[in-house]
Amino acid sequence: MPWRRGHYYRSVRVNGRPKHVHIGTGPMAQLIAQQDDAAWEARRAAKLAEDLRRARADAVDQLVEEADSHLDALARAAYWQKRLDAAHRRHLSAVKALAAIRKLAVPVRIGQVNIATRQVNQVEVRAATGGDEREGAGTASRGIE
Repeated sequence: MPWRRGHYYRSVRVNGRPKHVHIGTGPMAQLIAQQDDAAWEARRAAKLAEDLRRARADAVDQLVEEADSHLDALARAAYWQKRLDAAHRRHLSAVKALAAIRKLAVPVRIGQVNIATRQVNQVEVRAATGGDEREGAGTASRGIE
């Protein structure tokens, strides 16, 4: 607090304007100056504590926002993983059904007729039966008329 020529002055605001008030000299002025210093230190410590509290709150808010964005990403990933798993199950089911159909050894005829060049393609597919399980055990014929 300001001391001028052995006199202690206190700064106060009157109607929003700063004003210096003369307190005096001697031991009483020193005691008041010490009280003012202690009050100023207490206000400064309170302000620093409030600044620290706000900084911690801001850090927590930032962490919460980051966690929220990560949770959103995890939710999207879980959704797409569920879709992928369902597609994989459907694919495996189709492969299993195709294997069952091939085991039935039912001949399948696929024919193509190309009238422009008078070409006829015929393909006959038979599934392997009995002990003949080598690849390409079915028959295929291609004829050109």
